[in-house]
Amino acid sequence: MSLKLENGLNVPQISRNTALDRIFAELEQFLSIDDTSSTPDALSQLYLKTQSPRSDASLITKITTLTSRCFNYVHTIQELSLAQAQQQLREKDQQKANLITISLHDMKFFNELINVIIVQCIYPCLPLGVGIPIDQRRLKTYGKRLKVYRFQRVPKDEWSRAQPVLESIVEQFDIVFNQGGDIADLLKKGSGFTDVLTALMTLYLETGEQKYLNKFIHFENKSESYNLFGTYTAMIQGCKVGKYQQFLKINIEKFANVNRILLSKPQDITSVEYFTRIFDQIYDILVMINRPVLVSVSVNFIRVVYDKNKKIIQDFLFKKIWASLDPNLKGDEQPGDTIVSEKQLNDAINVVISLSKETSAEFLNDLFITSNKVFLENIVRNLINTQGDGWKFQTTLENNLTSIVKTGPLDAEITSSELLNDIDLGLEIFVELLKNLTNDVIREQFIIVLNRWIFEAG
Repeated sequence: MSLKLENGLNVPQISRNTALDRIFAELEQFLSIDDTSSTPDALSQLYLKTQSPRSDASLITKITTLTSRCFNYVHTIQELSLAQAQQQLREKDQQKANLITISLHDMKFFNELINVIIVQCIYPCLPLGVGIPIDQRRLKTYGKRLKVYRFQRVPKDEWSRAQPVLESIVEQFDIVFNQGGDIADLLKKGSGFTDVLTALMTLYLETGEQKYLNKFIHFENKSESYNLFGTYTAMIQGCKVGKYQQFLKINIEKFANVNRILLSKPQDITSVEYFTRIFDQIYDILVMINRPVLVSVSVNFIRVVYDKNKKIIQDFLFKKIWASLDPNLKGDEQPGDTIVSEKQLNDAINVVISLSKETSAEFLNDLFITSNKVFLENIVRNLINTQGDGWKFQTTLENNLTSIVKTGPLDAEITSSELLNDIDLGLEIFVELLKNLTNDVIREQFIIVLNRWIFEAG
């Protein structure tokens, strides 16, 4: 997408002129659904937009036709995305090469497309009580009760007609995953992957055919263990059918060996390199505070390692956290240079939040250097200290996010008014902290502060 300036106004206007932009513009129109009560259901509205719709089309015909149309969009978008990624690589611009090819604006419509495939094409073909309940899928607009989240289930005695639909959906997703690129990555980490496994589980348990179980295992191998654990847990929480629950429990039990496997270092790699790779992945998972299952699995592994060897956790996890919260300067930074970016600092805070929800007091004390009482004493001594050794926090007004930048000579100068404002803010935050502590701790801290005042005054 390009930006234009017109009529002298400094206002960016989006011009959708690439092939990828045009297909998303077309997709936006296709996905639009009239939610007024007098209009047909979402499946019927979308079916009428396909080529040569029939007025007497059956439920299965509508689902089959819509499935084909939706995957035409998916494959076209993936093809154009891969071409754009290759172009970015040829330009040898490292910054562009690391960017995802789908814009934030278009990501919304891609997610809507996948939701249509899931809700309007997969869910109608699943037995009652199978699949993650839609109200548990964290769909942002679900609360609005839109038609796109309502579907008609294929009758149980007609399920054999739904079997080819699920088979087709599985094959189409397999093609997407094999092609790779941004689209495949988005689907492997999102809803699409979960629903492929659900479709295959249904095909296997309803027919008993081994080929579907083999395909299920084939898709399992495309995902990392932590993602699979989260997937199975989410699937079993919403499953109400006995044989499906048992199937999922058996798969979840495989993860009893995850910790043992992860602790078994390959012989062709050093311990430092191995644990660096492992904890880089775990750090990324802990950032995702809205994925509680994945966080719980990761923290469980951290606990196991911590009990075996605290030094590993300190060196490969704690140090990475503190590198963002209390960075060491290299010495060649200039005043105003960014030491820790907004994203890095925000990620570190999210990691701390994930750890604080899941771990023991001993673990957290180790993370925060010392005991609770000494840590509280350090807070009291630094109520108005908003910077470290050669750096300070800086908030960007445009997005209200905070980064850490190199300080300069002028940063040491502070007016009386600024000092009082800092004291007010520090005290306000400290009082909020004290509300979460017991009276014994507060009384002890008060005595410590009072003794310090008397000692310094004398």
